[in-house]
Amino acid sequence: ANFTYVSSTIHDTVNNVGIRLRGNTSLTSGKKSFKVDFNVYQPGFKWNDLKSLNLNGEHNDVSIMRSRTCQEMLRWSGLPAPRTSYVEVYINSEYKGLYINVEHFDDQFIEARFVNDDTGNLYKAKWGADMTYQGSSQAPYHSLYELKTNEALDDFSGLVHFLDVLNNSSNAEFPCAIQEVLDVDLFLNSLAFQILVGQWVGYAFNKNNYYLYQRPSDGKFVFLEYDLDNTFGIDWMGVNWASRN
Repeated sequence: ANFTYVSSTIHDTVNNVGIRLRGNTSLTSGKKSFKVDFNVYQPGFKWNDLKSLNLNGEHNDVSIMRSRTCQEMLRWSGLPAPRTSYVEVYINSEYKGLYINVEHFDDQFIEARFVNDDTGNLYKAKWGADMTYQGSSQAPYHSLYELKTNEALDDFSGLVHFLDVLNNSSNAEFPCAIQEVLDVDLFLNSLAFQILVGQWVGYAFNKNNYYLYQRPSDGKFVFLEYDLDNTFGIDWMGVNWASRN
């Protein structure tokens, strides 16, 4: 596709970009979500230092406010979170509606959030990635976690060790052992955030929608929130998430 971006300060066109539908449940919605890839046909190319854009239709949230509000709250809390902006989307001159543009989790995101600590492995949790230990072999983890940085090395050993400690430490060992492999304070803040906003599709309830980044400086994993539109009262299960224990 050809991509044109217009704002009060920018009027720019990029030819030969990739565009595809994105999401899981949103694939069948009336208002589609899209990913724009700037380098799929032009390897190494970036537009305004971005490899891609995530244009989310927010079909579950007609206010189009929940995800953006959540990302702002995460940043206020000192937690790593994507930038967001509102955009009007046109395809072949046909207006598709107001969308939220959510910064992509990739090496650019890591470089901006973990300055001088940005060469570690970033893993995206797929459906079923519930942080259980699948054994010492790296093979079972490839279907559950997608490596988003350092793909050529394809090294899951750090993740395997983290999950081993998380699942197999004794009660006596656990308080010290988990501090060696996880930034516990950041995770507890993330957990409190999930409860506060009713993020039931996140890890706290649905064991889904998160990333893990291993910092090279200390080897600890950082938990990263992802996909925050089903919050602040949106429910598919008949549960009052504001009062759930």
